[in-house]
Amino acid sequence: MWNHLRTAEPLRFISGYLRLFLLSMLLVACSEIRLVGAYDEVTDLGIQQVQGEVSSLFVTLEKNILTNDLQSNSYNNFKNTYNQIDGQIESLQIRCGALPKYNQVLKQVNLLDSNMHLMEKFHRSAGITDTLTIGLLKRTMVVSFRSMIVVQNALKREKIK
Repeated sequence: MWNHLRTAEPLRFISGYLRLFLLSMLLVACSEIRLVGAYDEVTDLGIQQVQGEVSSLFVTLEKNILTNDLQSNSYNNFKNTYNQIDGQIESLQIRCGALPKYNQVLKQVNLLDSNMHLMEKFHRSAGITDTLTIGLLKRTMVVSFRSMIVVQNALKREKIK
């Protein structure tokens, strides 16, 4: 009754499945699975450009406070700067939305956009009149930009063709 278990046939059957399983695992291990798209130089340069504009905005605001020229920190004096930054961020949103597997980068750009709108709203309503406020706003933006730069540097391994 149990004679067929003593033969080599079950071992061939099992070893055949084992070989198939190992071959499948080998193919999966050799294939590349990408959760984020490849590096895009235009996006990277766009992020750097926005970061430069935002840094210049903070430097100007801070210098006006340190020189006791609070009138120069009026929101109306910075409308064009905010509009320029908004335009650059919108351009990044369009670009990241068009690139395959760039959802994570797009989320970062959207967060930056949200932070910039909050900062602009605060500037318009309460004004920016002390270095403590600038420090808090700057730290928020620095965190956003650092995370974006880290992702871009990690993506530099493979460029979009």
